[in-house]
Order: sequence, then C-alpha cells, then structure tokens
Amino acid sequence: MNSTVNASEQQHEVQLTNALVKNVLEEEEKLITEEAAFESAIQNQVLRDRSPKAKAGRRRMLVRAVYGEFVATLLLFGPLFMVLVNGYESQWSKDITALAGAFVPAFQVIGLSFAFSGISGAILNPAVAIALWSTGKLSNRRCVYYVIAEMLASIFAVVLVTIMYSGDLGGAYRSISIEPLERANLGKVFATEFILTFFITYTAFTVAFENAEAQKKESMSIKKISDTKGLTVYASTPQSSTGFAPIAI
Repeated sequence: MNSTVNASEQQHEVQLTNALVKNVLEEEEKLITEEAAFESAIQNQVLRDRSPKAKAGRRRMLVRAVYGEFVATLLLFGPLFMVLVNGYESQWSKDITALAGAFVPAFQVIGLSFAFSGISGAILNPAVAIALWSTGKLSNRRCVYYVIAEMLASIFAVVLVTIMYSGDLGGAYRSISIEPLERANLGKVFATEFILTFFITYTAFTVAFENAEAQKKESMSIKKISDTKGLTVYASTPQSSTGFAPIAI
C-alpha cells in the first residue's frame, strides 16, 4: 500500500513539474512575441518617418555601412594578397602557399565579423549580398552599393601590393590572379566555381544570418563560417583557383 501511495505522489509531482515547465515556456514565448512586435513597430515607425532629419539620419547610416563594407573587404583581401605575394617572392611551395592562403582569410573573417558586423554586416562577398537581396533581406540600393564597395576594395588591395613591393611585379600579380590551370576543363572550372559559391553563400545565409536574426540582431555576422570558408578555398584551389564571386576578378 505504501508503494502505491509513493507512486501516486511521484506521479502527482511529475504532473506538477510538467505544468510548471509548460507555464514558464508559455510565458517566455509570450514575452518574446511581445518584444518582437514592439521592436517591429518601432522599426516601422522609424522607416516611415519622412522628416528631413530622419532622412538625413538614414543617409548617414547608409554611408557608414557602405564605407564599413569597403574597409572590411579591403582588410580581408589586403593581407591575403600580401601573403600570396610574399609566398611568391620567398619561393614557398605550392602547398604552403595554398595553406596560408586558406588560413589567412579564415582568421581575418573572424576578426572582421566582430569589428564590422554591427556597422555593415561584414558581408564581404557580392554573392552573399546578392543572395540577401534576392530574398528581400537587403534593399536594392544597399545591395548595389555593397557590391561596388567590395569590388573597389579588391582593386585597392592590388594597389597596396603595388605600393608595398618594388621591382618586377609581373610574377607577383600572377600569384594573386585567378587563373585556372591550362589543362583544366572549362566546364569543370565553371561547375566548381558554381558549386563552391553556392556552398559559401548557402552557409553564410542559413547559418550566420538566420542565427543572427534569431538573436534579434539587424546585422549579419559570418564568424561561424570562417573556418568553412578557408577550408573550401584550400580544397578547391588546384581546380579553379576559387574566385567565388566577381570580386575575385
């Protein structure tokens, strides 16, 4: 009889615990919903504000974001090009150069995501910007500005090579250019570029952006895909030199 009473008490305690847990979860879900609705209302109010002061503020934010994207992309490609040129002049082996070329952008993306995710989103890649635009998560104007800023940053990264190195730079330029092997099949080259660009865009979009969105952050942080990005570069370099996007040109 005692065992029956104990079992009944345990069952009652389990039911009470489940009820409490359910109540807490419902309250948390309700609070999250209310906060999301409040933030959405504030954002809509800010976007609908057509006063000159509000327009000037939004314009400054856009300029700040585009400038941040330019600087972040320059800080990504500048050190990468320096490493590749240094490897060429120091006559590193192809394996060491490829490994260094993979780890440098991987670690750079980690730092840049922390530094610029709250400014421009640290997108760093036209393919990712276009993917965000195609799903409505990036405005038309901001997408165009971001792509232009990223392309200009890649050009300025080459200019840094010209400034910092002297002598015949023909070989140095070839070391940072995107040139598939002469014996490579053109169809396989384009297929490799397409597949790897899809991988990096899909990873950045689903893992990083959705995670940031779930945490109610407006900016995109891609620090979680940095290792994947670097290892993808290393794995695919012998086939197509991994352009990933027009920025590589």
